[in-house]
Amino acid sequence: MKATATLILATALLAALLTISTFQGRTPTHTNYAGGSGHQPVLKRFASYDELKSFLAKAYADSVKRYRAFDVVGTPVPEVTLASRPRFSTTNIQVAGVDEEDVVKTDGEYIYLARENLISIVRAYPAEKALLLSTVRAAGPVRGLYVNGDRLIVVTGIQYHPIPVMAGCPPIKCPVRRPPITTNSTVQVFDISERERPTEVRRASVSGTPIASRMIGSYVYLITREPAIVALDRDEIVLPSYSDDLRVHHTRPDQIYYADIPGHGYSYTNIMAVNIRNVGEEPTVTTVLSPASVIYVSKENVYLASVRWLDGEETVIHRLSVDGPKVTPVAVGTVPGHPLNQFSLDEYDGRLRVATTLNEPAGRPTNNVYVLDLALRLVGKLEGLAPGERIYSARFMGDKAYIVTFRKVDPLFVVDLKELRVLGKLKIPGYSSYLHPYGESYLIGVGKDAKPAEEGDFAWFQGLKISLFDISDLSNPREVDSLILGDRGTESEVLYNHRAFLFDEERGILVLSVLLAVVDRSDFAGRPPANAYGEYVFQGAYILKVMPQDGIRIMGRVTHRPTMRTCLEAASSS
Repeated sequence: MKATATLILATALLAALLTISTFQGRTPTHTNYAGGSGHQPVLKRFASYDELKSFLAKAYADSVKRYRAFDVVGTPVPEVTLASRPRFSTTNIQVAGVDEEDVVKTDGEYIYLARENLISIVRAYPAEKALLLSTVRAAGPVRGLYVNGDRLIVVTGIQYHPIPVMAGCPPIKCPVRRPPITTNSTVQVFDISERERPTEVRRASVSGTPIASRMIGSYVYLITREPAIVALDRDEIVLPSYSDDLRVHHTRPDQIYYADIPGHGYSYTNIMAVNIRNVGEEPTVTTVLSPASVIYVSKENVYLASVRWLDGEETVIHRLSVDGPKVTPVAVGTVPGHPLNQFSLDEYDGRLRVATTLNEPAGRPTNNVYVLDLALRLVGKLEGLAPGERIYSARFMGDKAYIVTFRKVDPLFVVDLKELRVLGKLKIPGYSSYLHPYGESYLIGVGKDAKPAEEGDFAWFQGLKISLFDISDLSNPREVDSLILGDRGTESEVLYNHRAFLFDEERGILVLSVLLAVVDRSDFAGRPPANAYGEYVFQGAYILKVMPQDGIRIMGRVTHRPTMRTCLEAASSS
């Protein structure tokens, strides 16, 4: 038992201390076309190269006409049991059966840790035999890892691939010189049946910047985005491309899906499916002409959400069915406003539910929940939640939704998704930017404490706030306990990356990475102002005990470095 607990805690601390950010996206604010008109966009495919070229040329001309007409304003945008192995932690995912990439993975006996372009394979159990077994060099900067039995899957790619353009040239149609394939996003599969000697068994690459990936069964799906460009020096379209080992394939125009929606920014979103078991099966790539920024994946569907602006603000959503190597676009629809992140979307019982914030022209945002069928037609809506505030987190659980909005205080709304009405709400200081279910009667929230400004309709963020909510009475949600770590300036990876959240529900142990800032009260005669930032004094993992009957308490903390104060003092004296 002691060795088992040691492995779980060691894995938790490695994940908390070493996990790095992966962009999930705070969606930019765009505006609205079809959301209020009732128009249902139609999914099409280009018939020829000339049709695609003409479509992009027209889109370019329309964008030039509108170029000076709009200002773009940014917005903040199961446990596996093996008979011969102990219990172990897995990546915190949104949908059961749909694994998500992470820079630290474990299978209960080994830990796989990525740093830049290297992956370390460590034997971690039993603890007395812990040992670095091997190091794998990846094709590029590692975005994330998957482990599937005797397969280690490495996803690599740079976050931005610059393309040279002439100064002052609009982005959609520029003189460019680019090689026939840009393979900056790659899936590598390693045979790790011998952990001391991993062997690469396949490599597949696709053009574009990686924005998300998922693993379902024996397939990894890598999703990339790249600009739709006409190269004027050759008067040619630069088409998406992919490679499997040394074979290069180019996407044909009649393989590209689109919806002719005015004002929709044009980029290619590519979904490459790679079989990690049958290395002889060629990868498949599906391309949609849509600048997807938020990705939600269920076991049967991929949803691509992108925000557009013209006469308001709306989100365009594409649904693609998933069946092994077959990824097929089947529907497109729109809803007003923009989603915050992947947790703003959820598929349940043949319906897609979407939570959005809509920026009204008067500058007073509203928050809404929309229900669509699988043809992405609107079948229900709840609009006007918390006018003047924005959504900071959302969590769908069965036929209920829990939504946090914020401006000066944190309202937690409980929404009945069958009747589309608010069942209850709770207002407390601060906000939660991530909500995690704890059984059927509780939620854990991680966010920031806040103090209302003495002047102005806003609040100053303070320390990291962990809340335990009792939702057993849907009409009366309660915050039964909370813990605030540090002062203004305190941060945690969990605020931006749900994969950094590690919770052992059976034991009630929560591990969070924390960069702790503390205000020296003596600098302010004991009464620091609400906008005072603290000095960094700690970076590492906090281990918390979270139990409904006992609340939240600190069990301990671990760091891999001396205190910040010691480092600062050493630097100032040298």
